[in-house]
Amino acid sequence: MIEISEICTFLNKAAKIMKLYSNSGMSLEEALDDIYDKIKVTNIGDNFDIDLIIAELPHLNKLDIMAKLEKIKKADLLKITSVLGLRISKGQRTDVIIENISNYYSYKILDNDMASRTNKQGESEQNADLIEPIK
Repeated sequence: MIEISEICTFLNKAAKIMKLYSNSGMSLEEALDDIYDKIKVTNIGDNFDIDLIIAELPHLNKLDIMAKLEKIKKADLLKITSVLGLRISKGQRTDVIIENISNYYSYKILDNDMASRTNKQGESEQNADLIEPIK
């Protein structure tokens, strides 16, 4: 059973943390999410979740992907590359593996942007045909 003095100690520590966010304009939920993101450890032995990492990567830009992957061990990076279907030598340096994974997602985003750009250009050309010249 937890004693009242222990609860007071826990609440005081939580209050110190929340004071750091008091002027940020964040809601409590946003502050807790920020704290979680800052302390989240992505690989602790058996707790390493490749699917979770892979699910997060498409939503990040290249620099954020590289920052996230720098915290991961080389063996786990190689597991990620095998899941993604990337062919990488086990002898590659860690920074090269990280660069390859980040490029994989960057090029996917670029391809999607280029595909949507051609669709938008096609739509604007179709709309241009509807405009009558001024007489």
